[in-house]
Amino acid sequence: MWKWIVGAALLVVVVIGGTCWYGVHKLLQGGSAATVTLAATPDHVFALIADRDSMLLWMDKGSRPSNGHGLLAVGDTARVDSGSANGRNGMPRQSAWVVREVVPGKLLASAILDSASRVAFMRRDSVVAAGDSTTLISTFSMPGIDSLRVARGDTSRAAATVSRLLLSTLRLRAEMDDNSLQAYLGRKPAANH
Repeated sequence: MWKWIVGAALLVVVVIGGTCWYGVHKLLQGGSAATVTLAATPDHVFALIADRDSMLLWMDKGSRPSNGHGLLAVGDTARVDSGSANGRNGMPRQSAWVVREVVPGKLLASAILDSASRVAFMRRDSVVAAGDSTTLISTFSMPGIDSLRVARGDTSRAAATVSRLLLSTLRLRAEMDDNSLQAYLGRKPAANH
């Protein structure tokens, strides 16, 4: 009888471990960039990601740009809802992305700053014309965390994997935003002529 119980318990552990390994492996394969092609002009897509009033139309209810109207400017903040319960797993419910660079119609670069106002995470949203559509490319990097790893001389595989997992998590959030944006464009009523 005990053999069956121990065997079943080992089987459960192997299945759970294999599932976790597979999930992490698939997550890491996605890289640090999210790409979506949208049926809209580059100017329209840029307005949707960089204009405060337009952002309110498609973003999750908990996500908000800084107060005011019009195009985001360097120094403005956009709060992005993580979608998790407040304080769950020690993660904040919202992250504050501070605008670092704006090239109208082409690029919106923002960053999460650490307590010393250094860039911890960087996001660059590039808008590229693709025929009659537009491709939005969101690329993520971690200059603050990478520089800390280099300064400490940490070249371990575990640290590199954790960095890649963090970037993959940001990419997944961008993919969720892309889905919201795509859904908004799909349900938007046609303009009256």
